[in-house]
Amino acid sequence: MTKPTTYKKNLNINQLPESIEYPNSSVSVSAAAEAMKNLITNKDAYLPKGVLHFDLDKGFKDFVKTNLETVIDGKKVPVVMLTIQKWSEFTQTWEFVDEYKNIQMPFITIVRQPNTKPGTNANLLYNIPGNKTYVYAEVPTWDGVRKGVDLYKIPHPTPIDITYEVRIFATKQSDLNSFNKTVLKEFRSLQAYTVVNGHYIPIILESENDESQISDIEQRRFYVQTFNFVLQGFILDPEDFQVVPAISRIVIS
Repeated sequence: MTKPTTYKKNLNINQLPESIEYPNSSVSVSAAAEAMKNLITNKDAYLPKGVLHFDLDKGFKDFVKTNLETVIDGKKVPVVMLTIQKWSEFTQTWEFVDEYKNIQMPFITIVRQPNTKPGTNANLLYNIPGNKTYVYAEVPTWDGVRKGVDLYKIPHPTPIDITYEVRIFATKQSDLNSFNKTVLKEFRSLQAYTVVNGHYIPIILESENDESQISDIEQRRFYVQTFNFVLQGFILDPEDFQVVPAISRIVIS
């Protein structure tokens, strides 16, 4: 069986056409091509997206900004994510200040504990030793002459637990109550979920503490409430993904 003369061996999927609006449609050619390119070039369309520490941090921050969104006096309470190293610097150079350099409250901060612990998610605890890979998908292949199957393999995810401290700073008890109500409603089933690269990751509310600075009546009083969350995530490194040829047959006409 010979290849047709119009057979194209090399396709440049990175070259997008100019944006052309179709009549009575808000979808452009460039938007559709961009979506298709992202699907194809996302490591591989047949493999899941990987999950690394950065992805888990972003997923937790998105969870706080979306699921724990708090609106006070018609404004969303701002959320900023810090590391422990930057916490002391942040407290000295506040970002949320007015034109007179006075601290504007309320606001919410997220601090991730640097140490990640072995995961406690029961669904990921049991695995065969040896860092084996397992077949995720069987993908048919065809190059015009040979017909076969490729095996797409991934390793068992590595479960990890990451602890995040979420603090709300406020000058009013009512502001604390608003955020507290949002948290308790979200975790009334003991856990909630965030989506990281298409994977559902559970989050557990571990504890709640009060760090309010109201002991000195001569200083400005403000409230600080801390919520400790444990994200029961996992690491799925795309570098460990494998594509292995399984079957290859030559088609003879």
